[in-house]
Amino acid sequence: MTKVFEASEKAYPYLRDYHNLLWMRCMFNPDIKCDYINNNLAECFNYWVREIKDLPIVQLADKIREMIMDLFRKRRMIGEKTRTSQG
Repeated sequence: MTKVFEASEKAYPYLRDYHNLLWMRCMFNPDIKCDYINNNLAECFNYWVREIKDLPIVQLADKIREMIMDLFRKRRMIGEKTRTSQG
């Protein structure tokens, strides 16, 4: 907090008085509190793109598009194998 006070004298009183109301979970309204936080989707995506995430943004977007198209193709092939005739 010393560094904050040195940077801005106005910030220190604000953080001292209001900051705990903005971020502390115990101060949240219990009606909107979440007991369980699940990051599986983000973790799966990060694992999926771990080898390409250092690419420039345009190439990264292109590679992710290719990966999604390949995933859809694989799922379509699985679906076609399991398709049964009705009748």
